Amino acid sequence: MDVDKNLFMYDLAAVTIVHDEAPYIAEWLDYHLLAGVDHFLIYDNDSADNFREVIKPYAEKNLVTVIPYPKTSRQLEAYNDAIRYFKYFCRRMVFIDTDEFIFPQHGKSISDVTEEIFNATNAAGLVINLRNFGSSNFEKADYSVGVLDRFTRRAEDTWAPLDKNIPSGNAAVKTVADPRRIKLFSDNPHVPEYFENCCAVNESGKKISMPFSFPVTADKIVINCYVTKSREEYAEKVHRRETARFAAKNELTGFDANDRNEISDDGILQYRDQLRIEQIPAGSDALKIFADKKKVANSKLFKALVESLMPDFSKRNLREYFALPKNRTTYFNELIKFYKKAPAAFFQGKAETFLTCLSVSAYLKKGYLDAQTGAMFEEASLNALCKTFMASIPLLDARLVIAELPRLLAMPYAAAGSLVAVCLEILPQFVDEFRKQGDMKQFEELSYILSMLKTFAVRVR
Repeated sequence: MDVDKNLFMYDLAAVTIVHDEAPYIAEWLDYHLLAGVDHFLIYDNDSADNFREVIKPYAEKNLVTVIPYPKTSRQLEAYNDAIRYFKYFCRRMVFIDTDEFIFPQHGKSISDVTEEIFNATNAAGLVINLRNFGSSNFEKADYSVGVLDRFTRRAEDTWAPLDKNIPSGNAAVKTVADPRRIKLFSDNPHVPEYFENCCAVNESGKKISMPFSFPVTADKIVINCYVTKSREEYAEKVHRRETARFAAKNELTGFDANDRNEISDDGILQYRDQLRIEQIPAGSDALKIFADKKKVANSKLFKALVESLMPDFSKRNLREYFALPKNRTTYFNELIKFYKKAPAAFFQGKAETFLTCLSVSAYLKKGYLDAQTGAMFEEASLNALCKTFMASIPLLDARLVIAELPRLLAMPYAAAGSLVAVCLEILPQFVDEFRKQGDMKQFEELSYILSMLKTFAVRVR
């Protein structure tokens, strides 16, 4: 069941990991803010350039969240970290690099196009083909001019060279997805693994499970990929990212293999410039406009939270109403009565909604609400979550709850104990089903979780 869109802080967040990307990051952020991205989760992988200085004004306006992420080869870990800690704050996430620019066609926003495809297919993820842009015959770097303006020649859409019989080039894809449907990124940053009965599609609605989609489709949305830039920039990138052992080889073969300039294409410039005209009045502070436009509306979140927990409750000024202790007590008592009388259909398929309510309550408790009111809504959300187990909870909802158990069981509410009890009652049914199906991987995984819960239940008695 779909969660109320108003319960999420961000409709679309971009997730990326960076290492010394200071010359490029501002252009990448500005473009995607125009194109419809609400927030950026940027994992800083030991940048030694002036990245922090460039990113500072965006961070001060709450347009980006920067997460320090040291050590090497951590892209998959970064993506999984974003899913683990931010999936109930971001309705959709897109996982891309800073040399990739999402280009929706026909003048629409990224959200407009992706939402149309998600609604038409009921998919958990959308894979978007790449269009590889070459050097436009530039040998030297010129950081005074943006990437989009410098490099306007690309490969033909049919360019998909084979590497061990796996298409790459423009057949490669990146993913925008519902993060709560993602199990993890396991071995490829282009596509994640999804939970059972969840899948990704391309823009044509075809199911895609590999990190490529061929034939290439770019009628609705595509990603312009500037992997080479100038020869000088490519060489610098290779030496920055690779060990000396491989740097020389990659500098030669990598650049020459990817430097494709057959087609002249400045479509993304026309799109960007039109968005600037529409969104940024001449002489205006663009960052301020972005910050105002994409500011999290705490009142909207609070209203959605109250309505999701008890739909029939209505007050004009919720914050003012809940500021009075007697009103908080009245609401909570009414809520308990409502949950006792509400039909099972009200709770069925709503574990995702109530988990989102928990995250929203925790967020609002940090400033918008006083601690007591925030705690009350946390407890109410946890009570509602327990009720979902009594309404024939589907496997996906059970998995979402299982993934959050460490956080949920640490909460200082009686409902945490009730959650253990309902898990112990319901999860054995899934274990038995996996046994019957011969699915030993899931049988063993869930059996282990069940044994941990039993141990926990004994110790807290």
